Amino acid sequence: MEIIDRIVEKLVEKNNMGNYPLYETGIRDALELLNTPVKPMISDWCPSECPTCLEDFHDYEPCDDGYYTRAYNLERCPNCGQKLKWYD
Repeated sequence: MEIIDRIVEKLVEKNNMGNYPLYETGIRDALELLNTPVKPMISDWCPSECPTCLEDFHDYEPCDDGYYTRAYNLERCPNCGQKLKWYD
């Protein structure tokens, strides 16, 4: 949580948003959501998808024999940066 506080502080300071507490709250909420791990959407015969931006991982999941090799090594969505949790 400490890193999020520092990022928000820098963004607010850099963009002169000190008088706009709703911006600070929105930035903090967005960063916290992106850093909360979520399970990718997985279905048979299709590449996995990010539940946040709905982009699929076809570039990271080869399909040589009709089955996709899941990209379990991806810690974040390459498109939106959402933190991923592949296992429960």
